[in-house]
Amino acid sequence: GEDAFTVDLYNAGNFQWANRFGGTANDSVSGLAMGVSGTICVTGDFQATVDFDPGTSVVNLTSAGGTDVFVMALTPSGALSWARRFGGVLDDYVAAVDSDSEGNFYTIGSFVGVVDFDPGIETTNLTSAGDFDVFVSSLDSAGNYIWSRSLGGSQQESAAGIALDSAGNVYTT
Repeated sequence: GEDAFTVDLYNAGNFQWANRFGGTANDSVSGLAMGVSGTICVTGDFQATVDFDPGTSVVNLTSAGGTDVFVMALTPSGALSWARRFGGVLDDYVAAVDSDSEGNFYTIGSFVGVVDFDPGIETTNLTSAGDFDVFVSSLDSAGNYIWSRSLGGSQQESAAGIALDSAGNVYTT
């Protein structure tokens, strides 16, 4: 299947580092945001089991079924800080990511069915109102769950973008 990658090019386009990650199914990146202290947040979709550590260590995440969402943080030198997943037994997709001045990351995407948006040991389920609904979710700079919300009705809704203003208000499309 398709794999995902990140590349760092220095200010004049000079190559710094590159990372590849993926499993046997299709994996893709759909968003990237710069956090505080140069932290790089990468988000996308994956299937089956994927090793998200671009180094020699193994940090496997396994989808709950179908396509799930991943959110990962890289150091400025490209090393993995953490990787998280959320999703249900059906397909879930992420469209974009942004960060605030405190280092929190916000994702927007689409989900269907019941999804646990807390990547930790707690459970925070959201249930779509019909077909695909939109989600907005937030993780702190260490990858811990903060909150999630769903938007949608009985028909299919999709997400495209997310942005935060200096007051911390979240704007979505």
